[in-house]
Amino acid sequence: METFLQDLRYGFRMLMKSPSFTVVSVITLALGIGANTAIFSVVNTVLLRPLPYAQPDHLVTIWGQLTKFGIPRNSISQPEYVDLREQNEVFDAIAAYNIGSFNVSGEQKPEFAAGAYVSHELFDVLKVLPARGRGFTIDEEKPGAGHVVIVSDGFWRRRFGSDPAVLGRTVTLDGESNTIVGVMPAGFEFPSASTDLWTPMTIDLPNHDRGGHYLKVIARTRSGITLPQATASLTSIARNLERQYPDNYKDAGWNLYLVPLHEQIVGAVKPALLMLLVAVVFVLIIACTNVANLMLARAASREKEAAIRTALGAGRLRLIRQLLTESLVLAIVGGGLGLLLAFWGIDALLVFGPDNLPRLGQVAVDGRVLVFTLAASLIAGALFGIVPALQVSRPSLNETLKEGSGRASGGLRGRRARSVLVVAEVALSLVLLAGAGLMLRSFSRMLEVDPGFDPKNVLT
Repeated sequence: METFLQDLRYGFRMLMKSPSFTVVSVITLALGIGANTAIFSVVNTVLLRPLPYAQPDHLVTIWGQLTKFGIPRNSISQPEYVDLREQNEVFDAIAAYNIGSFNVSGEQKPEFAAGAYVSHELFDVLKVLPARGRGFTIDEEKPGAGHVVIVSDGFWRRRFGSDPAVLGRTVTLDGESNTIVGVMPAGFEFPSASTDLWTPMTIDLPNHDRGGHYLKVIARTRSGITLPQATASLTSIARNLERQYPDNYKDAGWNLYLVPLHEQIVGAVKPALLMLLVAVVFVLIIACTNVANLMLARAASREKEAAIRTALGAGRLRLIRQLLTESLVLAIVGGGLGLLLAFWGIDALLVFGPDNLPRLGQVAVDGRVLVFTLAASLIAGALFGIVPALQVSRPSLNETLKEGSGRASGGLRGRRARSVLVVAEVALSLVLLAGAGLMLRSFSRMLEVDPGFDPKNVLT
């Protein structure tokens, strides 16, 4: 430990003697590490962090299939949902919902709010209770009985000023008065982050046929039930319904299947996020290559120092350890600055990020992100420090200690190493440039697609 502290102090002194080199290196590393930290924060929240519900691995979505009609994923009709609820043997609860929107009026200024029509089991499936008030009851699903609403924490604060007596107050939705019976906890985002209102779905089988597929269905598997077992149960229900209603499902290739809720939420964006993470890793590698080139150029001026230390008895491993310590100091300082840049980058993502990116509002720097930043810094320090350390640790004593040899450029080995690094840097840059060009080309072609009508000046 004492030797490491000596190397650390010596490394700081040497870096302070070359402020221009140190500043350029730290900024280069900070940009690379900061970009990786910001993107990993998104990947961590969207792909790696479990959903914010109790036992999220038990949550699944249920879909229909009409393979003969080329429909691999279809919503569920209201009669099919009721059949699922009645024939269920593998789920603790099954709920249905349909995304909607409301024109909100009443005492305050009118506004447009996103919402959802939900069955009374939804909050039981998610195991999330309202922070105030209650959930829905099965009686409120009956035709003409559901004039109640549950509001989000944000809607409660925005429209009612966090009034603790909000329960029992009324709000007008699409011209109809609804009584507020609950307020959801802060941070509850289902089906989406923009959802502010939940109203009971009306179960009215006489007025819904089996061809009206518009419901999304979510369920919680029972403890001990595996996904293959749940899938087999759904297949059995599908065959029962096919025999019971042959006119609806004959020759349609109809089936029921499930998708884990996490996969349902993030599956569409997973490839893009992973590709983006790979791209910023390339950026970090290029930054490391830049710093390695700078350190190789600087190494020429330190060959005499290495030769003197070798002549005094320092072994090669001792020299490598000293030089790697300096590299790690640079990397840690660059990582700290990169972490600061990542905070700014995350704030920018929250403002300018795409609306269809799930869980974007939950992106933050947590313990896993901090560990990632530290690991990225240490790996970067090893990457850009190992080649210069190996180069400097093999001095030619006779040549280097001659008077005036300090003007040497590092010798043939140094020039070859720098050439290899430059080639690698250019190759990686070309890969990123080609990828960016292809993405821009694809985006340009998407903008040129003719939708079959003139969308100019058309509003929804």
